[in-house]
Amino acid sequence: ETRPVTEEMALKVAGLPHVQAYNYVVSASASAGDFDPVDTSGGDTGGSVEAVPDIGGGRGGGGEGSFSFTMPDVSLTGVYSSSLYDSFTSGAFTLEEGEHLVYSGDSGVRPVLIEKNLAAYNGLSVGDTITVTAMTDDESEEADAPSCTLTIVGIYSAGSIDSGGNTGGFQLSF
Repeated sequence: ETRPVTEEMALKVAGLPHVQAYNYVVSASASAGDFDPVDTSGGDTGGSVEAVPDIGGGRGGGGEGSFSFTMPDVSLTGVYSSSLYDSFTSGAFTLEEGEHLVYSGDSGVRPVLIEKNLAAYNGLSVGDTITVTAMTDDESEEADAPSCTLTIVGIYSAGSIDSGGNTGGFQLSF
């Protein structure tokens, strides 16, 4: 049985004498709040989708036994240091404007890097803010879902965007 690496575990390893640098990376999905996502897959990536939970015995097609849920339209990757993130160290991503993220504790500001196509599509630049909303399992809870305001501190370019259909990613420092 494997256990996910917790922040506490990562900090223990980071404290070892031979560790020169480290990065703690987590991924999540959310819903765009006050901006429009950029579709990188050529298809519809967001919105409301009808699904049938019991595919085996039913005929499908909605109606009784179906439910509705909202697909996430934003991919978030939380990091301690964006300059150490593998897409930047490999050269797949290049910081075009602003600065890299470095975790500095709870400063009250949630910095974010956004991809340049997303920035251009929404007329966003360094210093602007965007809002994302957590995904919920229950449609009745969507109005109460927590939102997070992020301050754009940098804009990066991605040589090849492959985000599984989600929009030009984010780097989010927590």
